[in-house]
Amino acid sequence: MYNSAKNAEEEVRKISILVVDDVKSIRLMMERFLKNAGYPELYFAESAEETFKILGIETYDGNPQVDIEELDVVLMDIMMPDMDGLEVLTRLKKHPETSEIPVVMVTAMTDTDTLEQAFARGAVDYITKPVRRVELLARMESIIKLNREKKMRLDREAELESTLLLLEQTNSLLEKQATIDELTQLPNRRLFNETLRREIRRAKRNGNHLSLILLDIDYFKNYNDTYGHQQGDECLRQLAQKLGDVMMRPGDFAARYGGEEFVVILPETDLHGALIVAEKIRLDIEGLAMPHEDSKAAPVVTVSLGVAAVDLGGVKNMDIEKSVTQLIEASDRALYKAKGQGRNTVVYEELNLKEGNKDG
Repeated sequence: MYNSAKNAEEEVRKISILVVDDVKSIRLMMERFLKNAGYPELYFAESAEETFKILGIETYDGNPQVDIEELDVVLMDIMMPDMDGLEVLTRLKKHPETSEIPVVMVTAMTDTDTLEQAFARGAVDYITKPVRRVELLARMESIIKLNREKKMRLDREAELESTLLLLEQTNSLLEKQATIDELTQLPNRRLFNETLRREIRRAKRNGNHLSLILLDIDYFKNYNDTYGHQQGDECLRQLAQKLGDVMMRPGDFAARYGGEEFVVILPETDLHGALIVAEKIRLDIEGLAMPHEDSKAAPVVTVSLGVAAVDLGGVKNMDIEKSVTQLIEASDRALYKAKGQGRNTVVYEELNLKEGNKDG
């Protein structure tokens, strides 16, 4: 029995049982059986109304007189006035706060139909009347043990779920850290490379245009030397934010390419459209009016931009990696020309990708 050893008795003293029976003598008898077996935490109800009041449901919703989470079992008489035990059982199982409490039916009715109804409505077991001490305690020991094991399993599952959620959040953070530039919060070069490959494949598949803009802050080394690296970082952050504002379409993509260089991918955009976006970027960054007294291009921070555009309509076979390299190199050449033309300007290069080996 549960009171056979000290550690078992300490565990039993946490057991909570509710006895529901309209006959006082039966309630007293069950109280004697249970207390003598080491179950002191007992509650009693003589009607459905009193049961609902103790559990804080129905008209007493939200005001339980017991700790429902710690209630291990309900011993429910089937035959009661006003509302029988089967209906009370049904209501307990429908209520979210009491639906998981094991309910054992106590009954003199052992016909198949009554027992089937009890189990169908959620009862876990039944005890016959007249109640015998040995049967009552054996059923209690078995049911309470199963219920405690169930609670422990659910606790472990909840702990595992919490651990998995934490792991997922950690992995998501690590993934973000691996693909997002910490200073500017723009995608980094790694994510840019992955995105450009994907967009070239998509443009080839759909026969669309694709444009790339590479931009560089004019005389940024001079800016850092004049204003300090902290102000240089702030300059990069403001420029990144402005780039994000310019990217109007969901498919447009801006990233930090490295140092003071940024890059923009414009899917489904021809050269004319890319030049419009590039010029808007140039004007908007100049419009930030960040002072740059050591620039030969303007008294404020400006950028030079190189634009490359490609039409993939009709291209059947193409080496994706080679195409990525060619597009980046074309925009880089255009950027170099922009710097050679005095900076704070936009220069373009239209690219004709040659067909190569089939993309595997």
